[in-house]
Amino acid sequence: MAVVLISGECFAGRSRVAERVAGILGCGVADDNVIIEKAAAFGLSHAELRKALDEPAGWPQARRSACFEALRAALLEEISRGDAVYWGEAPLLLNEPGPFLRVRVEAPEESRTALVAKRLKLGREEALAFLRARDNQRERWVRDLHGVCWRDASLYDLLINAGHLGWEGAAVSVAAATATVVARPGALAELVAASRVRAVQELESVRSRSSFFGGGMGRIAAVARAARYGGLMTLLLGGVILYSSLMGRVASRILDPLLLPGNLTALSVSGVVTDTACGAGLRRMQPPDSECVKSCVRNGGGDVHYALWDGRRLYILDGDGRVEGFAGEQVAVEGVLDREANRLTVDCIGPL
Repeated sequence: MAVVLISGECFAGRSRVAERVAGILGCGVADDNVIIEKAAAFGLSHAELRKALDEPAGWPQARRSACFEALRAALLEEISRGDAVYWGEAPLLLNEPGPFLRVRVEAPEESRTALVAKRLKLGREEALAFLRARDNQRERWVRDLHGVCWRDASLYDLLINAGHLGWEGAAVSVAAATATVVARPGALAELVAASRVRAVQELESVRSRSSFFGGGMGRIAAVARAARYGGLMTLLLGGVILYSSLMGRVASRILDPLLLPGNLTALSVSGVVTDTACGAGLRRMQPPDSECVKSCVRNGGGDVHYALWDGRRLYILDGDGRVEGFAGEQVAVEGVLDREANRLTVDCIGPL
């Protein structure tokens, strides 16, 4: 079995090397878009899956973790289909050795800068600044995910300098290295099954604050999607997760009204994230601008806060820094509303 996972520096020739390796091995080639499409079957949007691959930490950790697990499950499912070459950011989600070859493609900064300048029609200094910003973003992304530098040897089986070897030489070297991959029988199937279950667990964690019927149906759908690919074992494990979560939700429905003070109430609501200064503009059907909303809050001297407009009412949001990443976006929010202060303390927030 020859499965190659190619990641590394942007504008280092990853796609060219991947296509040539696939040609030598006589197999298919796929990028992040294929993995995102498959991961969306878990009930996550294409936009948030792309965001998980592109942006370092700074948005709700639970939602981000769910995206990562869904992407891992999708990548492993694709790998199990047979020989193929995958390139992009998704391969970095697999940080442990397995029945595949993990390759990092690099090239000298000068040659990458020249390529950026040519493709994006930028001056050299602009191209260099763009390239370093992208590299810094990828470094932060990997460090947030795995706790190590993105050049750490533990993340890769093979390091290739495409700038020195050229795309053809790099591809020949990678193709030859696939002969060294030794897979234990059944190892991939175990990885796939475990990954599906983790994906369902993470999604359940995110949806655990959903309403009983809406959340329950969402969880049933997630388990069904995993079982469609995973067979009986995944269905049984997912069923245990589903049952325990639904029973916990029943208890929450019964106990919440008894435990919350009279001025507080549990609330699930959807709308657009704006701010208390510009919120009135929404009543005139003027959609908010993300940067404008952030600027109003930052420069408001503590008097302007993030808010949620549901089409009829404006709620002040208290989200411990979790709301900023959704400024200007349509979201679903669950939390506790202080009716006297009209302040909604956010337990869970995610894009619609």
